[in-house]
Amino acid sequence: MAFSIEKIRADDYGSIAPQLNSVETADPFAYVDLIQEPENCTLHVARNEGRVVAYLHLYQQKYAIYRLAGDADGASMLLKNIGSGPAILMCQAHLMEAMKSAFPSAPSYMEYLMTVGREEENTSGSDSAVRLEPAYAEQLFNLYASGEFSSRTAFNSIDSYRALLESEPTFGILDDFKLVSAATAFSGSSSFGMVGGVFTSREHRGKGYGTSVASAATRHVLSVSDNSLLYVRTDNGNAISAYEKIGYRHRERWAFFDIGTGIVP
Repeated sequence: MAFSIEKIRADDYGSIAPQLNSVETADPFAYVDLIQEPENCTLHVARNEGRVVAYLHLYQQKYAIYRLAGDADGASMLLKNIGSGPAILMCQAHLMEAMKSAFPSAPSYMEYLMTVGREEENTSGSDSAVRLEPAYAEQLFNLYASGEFSSRTAFNSIDSYRALLESEPTFGILDDFKLVSAATAFSGSSSFGMVGGVFTSREHRGKGYGTSVASAATRHVLSVSDNSLLYVRTDNGNAISAYEKIGYRHRERWAFFDIGTGIVP
């Protein structure tokens, strides 16, 4: 096939974003970022006979996040547009070998993209979770700093978590007034929203807290969107089981590569 590679101008994002739907993926985040935050985006596409068959999307704030999806040959050609510097590279599972060839020393892991719609959800376990006020920003920072999410706090601060609590509904479980579990409902569109940041402190696991906060966040997402999405590591069986109880099902596998950030899920 004869491919052409094109960098899309920012003032063309509105017209190009719907064309990304021709790339077979359930991941809609490139589309939403281009529409909602064009100032933070860069987009390259691979075309075949004028049709978009692959894309490389860059979302840049504190660090770079690349999303690569579509035809394997077109995607391989797009890899040369990945810049230097710390980044998280995300790609569909069938593109993992191309990514490994380009970044052989980068640590990687696999995640499922899971989805649930309004008619499939079971968020009955959400009642024990409470919506967190901005005053809980320090506790939220400390919760994430206490375990597997600790690498993420290097790129955040108590103030950034306060801003999160002010802008995105976040739900938690309190034990003796201490925050021990949390999850956030991220706004997206009328079609989808996302649940993220699901975490429970080690000493409070096995009590259903993660299911409760994920249920509360999912319920909020589905109050404004048709579908809720989340990512979970393929080797995290306990979390996968909890999400399946809520109604989530596997849609795709994605590979995540860390290029110098030190961030782990």
